[in-house]
Amino acid sequence: MRSTLHAALSHLDGFDPDRDAVPPEALLPQDARIREQLAEVVARVRPAYENGEFHEVVAAVGDFCADVRSTESFDSLPEGTARRSAQTALYEVASTLARLVAPLSSFTAEDVWQALPGKKAESVFLAGFPESVGAGVPD
Repeated sequence: MRSTLHAALSHLDGFDPDRDAVPPEALLPQDARIREQLAEVVARVRPAYENGEFHEVVAAVGDFCADVRSTESFDSLPEGTARRSAQTALYEVASTLARLVAPLSSFTAEDVWQALPGKKAESVFLAGFPESVGAGVPD
């Protein structure tokens, strides 16, 4: 998880979500797929927390991070639309995962939250738990 979050944050330099985010319908296919996978994680994690199945939270987040890191290479993002599409997906990954893991990994989640670019709540703990993917980052 930490390496995925670190990779996501490292590629957000110069990205302002209010100015640069690509609308979901304009994302490149690989970035749209990451977004779909992230939505599946949110759908899996929410009931796991509600049922006290914390091992399921860890498994869902871990599986997602392993899939994203093994299938996508963000090391050489080209400039332009492709870069903004990838950054949009990475921003959503970082902001959503930070909020998902905050109850279990508070320091990591807060560190990620503080490193996120753009306007956001003062703390990950004031941001609210993700209801779904694509709702943006709460103020």
